[in-house]
Amino acid sequence: MKNIILLLTLITTINLTANSFEYINRQGVTAENKMKQQYFYAKRAAERGNARAQFDLGLMYANGKGVAKNEALALTWFKRAADNNFIQLASTKKVLNTKVNVAKALSTVGTSQKFVFAKKAAGQGNSRAQFDLAMMYRNGEGVRKNELLAFNYFHKAARNGSVEAKFQMGLSFAQGLGVRKQTQLAKYWFKLAAKVGHSKAMAHLASLKNSNKEVHGKISKVTSLFNSITLRAF
Repeated sequence: MKNIILLLTLITTINLTANSFEYINRQGVTAENKMKQQYFYAKRAAERGNARAQFDLGLMYANGKGVAKNEALALTWFKRAADNNFIQLASTKKVLNTKVNVAKALSTVGTSQKFVFAKKAAGQGNSRAQFDLAMMYRNGEGVRKNELLAFNYFHKAARNGSVEAKFQMGLSFAQGLGVRKQTQLAKYWFKLAAKVGHSKAMAHLASLKNSNKEVHGKISKVTSLFNSITLRAF
C-alpha cells in the first residue's frame, strides 16, 4: 500500500513538473526571463567549479544572453573552463560563432595543452586558431618546430580572412620560410594585407618595389655599358 502511495505521489510530482515547464515555455515566462534564470544557475555552478557551467557562462557573456554582453568576463569564464580541461571550448561551433578571441581564453593554460585546444579549433575552421597553430609550429611552442606545417596553417587562416596570416604568407614567400622564395607571390600576399591597412605589409611591399627598381637600374646600366662597348668595337 505504501509503495502504491509513493508511486502515485511520484507521478503527481512528475506531472506538476511537466506542467510547470510547459507553462514556462508557452505562457507565463518570456524568453528573456528564461535566459536570466539560466544565467543565475550557470553562475552559481560556475563559481563552484563546474567546467561546463563556466563554459556556458562565458557564452552568455559573449552573446549577451541573460546578462549584459561583456567580452572581458566571457574570456574570464572561458579561461576557467580551459583550466578545468573543458576541451569543447576549442571545438564547439557556439564559441566559434562568437566574436570573442578564443586564443586569449587559452593564454593561461600550458603550451602543450594550448596546442591541443588550438589544433582542435583549427580543424573546425577557426581562422584565429589556425593562425595561432601556425605560430606554434613556426616557433616550436608546445610542439616540434615545423616551417612547412606553419606555412600550411598560415595559408588556411589567410584563406579564411585572417589579415595577419596574409602578411605571414607574404613573409614566408619573401624569406623562404616553409616554401621556396617567390617574390611575385610575396607581393601578392603583402598587397592583400596592405589593402586593409596592415602597416608591416605596406613596408615590406615598398621594400620589394625599391629592391626591384635597384635591380632594374643595375641591369639597365650593364645593358648600356655593353651596347657602348659593342658600338666602339665596330
